[in-house]
Amino acid sequence: MITRGYLIGEIVDQLSTIAQQVEIRGKLNLLDINTHLESFFKTILNHVLNLNLTNLNQDVSNVPALDLQDSSSGTAIQITSLKSSDKVNDAVQKALELETPPQKLIVFIIGHKQKTYTLDETTEQADFFSRDNIWDINTLAKKLIDLELDTLHTIYNYIVRECTKVLIELEIPNTDGEYPTSLINLIEVIPRPKISDFSFLFQYLEENNFDPPCSREEVITIMTEYSECLSKLPRITREFYSILMERREQGSFEDSLRVNLNRINRYCENTPIIVREELIMLQEYDLIRINIPDYEEAAYESPYIYIDEQKYSTLSYIVDFIEAGNLSFQRAIVFLDFSDFGVELPEVSS
Repeated sequence: MITRGYLIGEIVDQLSTIAQQVEIRGKLNLLDINTHLESFFKTILNHVLNLNLTNLNQDVSNVPALDLQDSSSGTAIQITSLKSSDKVNDAVQKALELETPPQKLIVFIIGHKQKTYTLDETTEQADFFSRDNIWDINTLAKKLIDLELDTLHTIYNYIVRECTKVLIELEIPNTDGEYPTSLINLIEVIPRPKISDFSFLFQYLEENNFDPPCSREEVITIMTEYSECLSKLPRITREFYSILMERREQGSFEDSLRVNLNRINRYCENTPIIVREELIMLQEYDLIRINIPDYEEAAYESPYIYIDEQKYSTLSYIVDFIEAGNLSFQRAIVFLDFSDFGVELPEVSS
């Protein structure tokens, strides 16, 4: 069971990591706080203070003094990476100059505030501000202690989901303007199929008195097109497709590529796979078709997925060869490596 202490500790650790990154940027004179970071703390502060803060910079940047505001309570918050007395005095002075000053102003420092502050007379006299309104990460951590467990869970789940995005936003580019985290580096590489001459497949068919579906040259052409089609799909989709092959119904040879859709849904209940999305993608690439009975008794029958052989007529033989040789569906379907089927041919060009 997750305890209050665990949740608070995890939240504080993540916030401290963000604060450290902001302080590193500050030492390099990178003092800007973007709206993504403001909105990140807006959500957390809303839960901590039970407010309905909105980001005033969402549409118009650099709103003087105020970044977040709850119009119903009159509470406003200035989010800053600067912790100096001058910054605090400046925020209060700008709030005083507004046509409608807030009823309460909090200066929230992403990092750690100073031990002491020298405040101007006008700052000291502002009725919407006091020294207690200078907050930092430690202040926020103390506020967590009094929250309900459900609220802590909500904040924890939000931070786990969003913290990586925030840290990426705070990354510092190198001298070439390149960032440590790049979408290009995160996207999976398109695999290069390994096609064989399928001589072992034809040897197997001959030994078992199967009539080859077509010539070996035609099989190579078909399987090259098939591999290139699969290579365009995400790896997780290829894995799902290989599962369809492995979990197909065991029946006659002609009906060997039929899969019970309800059974697949049950298999995938505790996985991150969204079955409907995977099926849509496989259909769009002409790799499967789905048969849903439309007659009166259909309510008592399962729909079936058919691994489509209309375009790739050799699939039944490929599946049979994999199982007869106790080979890996994943190697062939996920990694597109057909070197077990014969002598490997030169790499397919992309």
